[in-house]
Amino acid sequence: AIPADDKVTAIAPFIIYNYGFTGTLLSNGYGEAFVINSTTGKVVRIYDGANAKYYDADNTGGIQDQTKCTAAGYLTEAFASLTEGEYVLVAPNTGTPGNVARAFLLDHRSLDKDVVVPTFTEVVETVGLKIGENEFTKDGEITVAVNDSTATHATHDFLVFTSAFSGTTSLKNGYGEAFVIKNGKVVRIYDGANAKYYDADNTSGIQDATKCTASGYFKEALLSLTSGEWLLVAPHDGGANVARGYLTSNRTIGANVVFNLAEFETSTNTMNGLRVGANTYYASSILVNAFGKVADYEFAIYTYGYAGRIINNGFCEAFVISAQTGKVVRIYDGANGKYYDADNTAGVAAGEYFAAGTTSFNAFESLKPGELLVIGINGGKNSAAGRAFLLSNRSIGAAAAAYNVEMT
Repeated sequence: AIPADDKVTAIAPFIIYNYGFTGTLLSNGYGEAFVINSTTGKVVRIYDGANAKYYDADNTGGIQDQTKCTAAGYLTEAFASLTEGEYVLVAPNTGTPGNVARAFLLDHRSLDKDVVVPTFTEVVETVGLKIGENEFTKDGEITVAVNDSTATHATHDFLVFTSAFSGTTSLKNGYGEAFVIKNGKVVRIYDGANAKYYDADNTSGIQDATKCTASGYFKEALLSLTSGEWLLVAPHDGGANVARGYLTSNRTIGANVVFNLAEFETSTNTMNGLRVGANTYYASSILVNAFGKVADYEFAIYTYGYAGRIINNGFCEAFVISAQTGKVVRIYDGANGKYYDADNTAGVAAGEYFAAGTTSFNAFESLKPGELLVIGINGGKNSAAGRAFLLSNRSIGAAAAAYNVEMT
C-alpha cells in the first residue's frame, strides 16, 4: 500500500500527495517526483531531485533551472505546482543501498506515460511528535492547544502558535522552551531554561538578552514569527517538566519535525505587537500613518508630523507616547469620556481636552515633536479587542513599545 498525504510519518518507498493537502510535507532532498493528471493518468511534469532537472511538455529532455527544480527542494516545488485534478507521486531519497523506488522512477522519466497506481491506503499514525530521531512519549494523553489565549502550563503539555494569532495570552511563564518551525524543520530556538538563543548562525546557542531571556522567552519567540512559521512551546510547569525536558533534549537547528498532535495552518502574516506595562497584545493588523477601514485593524499608530488623512474614530482609546522615554504621557479615554496626564493620573472629565465623538482627531492634534499616538480602535477588528486592551492598561507613565512595526 502507498501512504497518502499527512499520514506519512516515515520515509516510505512511494508517497502520494493530493492537490489541496494542507499538512506538512516530508522533508527530503534528492528524490524523484512525478506530477500526474488524475483524469488521464499520465505524467505531466517531472521534478528530478537526483539531478536537479525539470521536465514538462516544453522540456521533454529535462532542463536544469533552479527556479523550477532543485535537488533539496524538488518535493516542495512539485507540490507547489499542483493544480486541481493533479497529484504528485514521490519516490524519496531513502539513503538506502540502491534507492530502489527512486531508481524505478529515474528509469522511467518520460512525459505522457500512463501511470497505474494501486489503491492507496492511509498508514496508521504512530507518531504524534518527533524531532530528529526522537519521539515524544508520556504516560497518559498528550495535550496541545493551538492559538489559544487561555492555555497555560497548567492546562496543556504543548502550546502551538502561528502568526495568525491575535490578542493577549494567559501564559505568564519563564524558563520554558520554544521552537520556531518552518517547512518541517527547526529554524530558531528560544531556550528560556538557559536564556540562550539558537539559529542557523548560532547552532550551539548564545546568551544575548536582546534575543532571548529566561523570563521573556515566550514573548520573544512569538514576536519573531514570520510567514510560514509556527511556534511549539513547552512551558516550565514547575513539576516534572516532561514536555520541556523533551524539547531541551532535542535542541538542534535544522532538525526534522513530525507533528500530528493537532491540525492547523500556518499564516503569511508577520507577527507584531504592542506592549503597555507588563502586558503585550499580539497582532498583525496595525495601521501605521495611513487611512483605512476601521473594521480591518485593531490599532492605528500615527507619528508627529504625519501629513496624511487619519481615521475618524470617536469613543476610541488613544494613548500618546513619548518616543524618547517610551512611556505613556497622555490618555484620551473616549470610551469613558476621561482625560489623563501627569497632573491627572486618575483621570478627569474630557471637558476642554477632547470630545468623545472626535477622540482620534483631538488626540492627534495634541501631538508634540517626539510623540506618537496609539489608537485602540472603536469598532475595530476582533470585536474592538485593541480598544479593550488599552482600556485595561490605562496608566500614565507606563512603559510602552511597538514590536515589528515600521514607522513610515
